[in-house]
Amino acid sequence: MADLHKIIKAIDEFLEKKHQKTTTPVEINPYLESKGLLNDSQSRHGKPIREILRKGKIEHAYQIGVNWFIPHSKNSSESVKQFVKIKFEKMDSSKPNKTEGHKLTTIGELLVELIEEKHNKKPNYHLEYKPDWLLSFPTESLIEYHPILIKLYSNLVNNEFGLKEKLKELTHKNYEQKQSFDIWIGEPYNFAIEFDEKQHFNQFREITLNFYDKIKINFPIEYRPKGQYLGFGILN
Repeated sequence: MADLHKIIKAIDEFLEKKHQKTTTPVEINPYLESKGLLNDSQSRHGKPIREILRKGKIEHAYQIGVNWFIPHSKNSSESVKQFVKIKFEKMDSSKPNKTEGHKLTTIGELLVELIEEKHNKKPNYHLEYKPDWLLSFPTESLIEYHPILIKLYSNLVNNEFGLKEKLKELTHKNYEQKQSFDIWIGEPYNFAIEFDEKQHFNQFREITLNFYDKIKINFPIEYRPKGQYLGFGILN
């Protein structure tokens, strides 16, 4: 059985170490597993801690929409919640997106039309959407949770560099750098679309595909046409 006292203490330590006001289930669950406190779900990262939150067992945690946030146990004031809410609303995919004249507008609007026709609910969407959680570089806790990343990186650079050593060279600004999705379909569907462009799907992506049988993924690799790179994925 999970030790809530130790889990809350570990979350506080994580926030202090990272100088963050809050964390999320997806971010903190790998860290808790690395501490031997709460195993994560391979198919839905963050699910175990999310279930604890839903039962109200971490009283200072709170939701904004469908998203959970966990502040420091000694800093769970309304001002922190308001800070997160304002930050979250800036990147909330439920808000209208300025798409006029964008090269992806036509396909984005077509997708929205098809989704509405099938599910009777029209989503908003963002083009070149850059969420706060889609970081360019892996965190220390992510590497601890998925040590296979070290091997993958070595293959990508022909064993010339080490991942952990290279990450030490990064600045704080580097760690805040984020990636973007070509199209993000918002509530209540929440999935991303990335087009098969050579800057993304090239010989380096082929190397990463060799590691997909070692991890849980959200799309079957066997759907890839023979001799082609996989150019489409969905994230929930």
